[in-house]
Amino acid sequence: GGRAGGGGSGCDGRPRAARFSRLGEVRRANGRCCMMSASEPAAAAEAPAPVAPPAQPQRAPLDSTWPWGLVCLASLIEFAAAADAENTNSPCDQAGPAAVTQGKCNWAIAVGVIAFVFALVMMFLVIFFKRSSMAIVECAMAGFFCIWWAVGTAVNVSAEGPFPDPGNVYYASWVALFTSSYLLYVSVVNVTRPAEDDVGVQAESKGDQPARSRGHRHRNKKDEGTEMTATGPEPPKSPEPLAPEAEYADAAAAE
Repeated sequence: GGRAGGGGSGCDGRPRAARFSRLGEVRRANGRCCMMSASEPAAAAEAPAPVAPPAQPQRAPLDSTWPWGLVCLASLIEFAAAADAENTNSPCDQAGPAAVTQGKCNWAIAVGVIAFVFALVMMFLVIFFKRSSMAIVECAMAGFFCIWWAVGTAVNVSAEGPFPDPGNVYYASWVALFTSSYLLYVSVVNVTRPAEDDVGVQAESKGDQPARSRGHRHRNKKDEGTEMTATGPEPPKSPEPLAPEAEYADAAAAE
């Protein structure tokens, strides 16, 4: 009569429905815990590695090829015009002490020839060699050209010089002087600023070891997560529903 009326009761007087409800709650709680513990290794394995900050962009070195070419061209025009002036009506042929006028005209020729040869050599060195290996040499030669053309221009275009009036020697001397000054500025900037190839080598040497360490740590984390997922305990499967008699027996044994 008690089984049919109130669902029956055990030896302790507790209804069977209450015991079955308690047993279901315990099983559901165990299932949630197992699912959470099984998902933790996968979440750890999928954690992204820290990303290194982007490198700051480096400015490229200033180009000095065309200034050397311009100095070479100006020097060629200067000594060619000075050499041609000796054979024509020029200040070198004016009345006066022959040694003084001829010496000044020869000075203008010598300034142009020497500057042309050195500028031509420097232009080819800058073209065919790395800029990082030529920076110091280029800076020293630019300083030499500034002094050389400052003195040469002062002698060529002065009131007592061989070419005081505007002409080929006059303009070529000024162009060579201003271009040499610009070359000195460019070479000083390139010496104080590393070239592109040096920047790449320095950035690789500085950032290679930290990047490798971060990649190694990331690979270790992934391997650990994979190993835990592969060899770790499998999440328990939810128990199959039992027959009412078996559930009653389990509940009675648990109590």
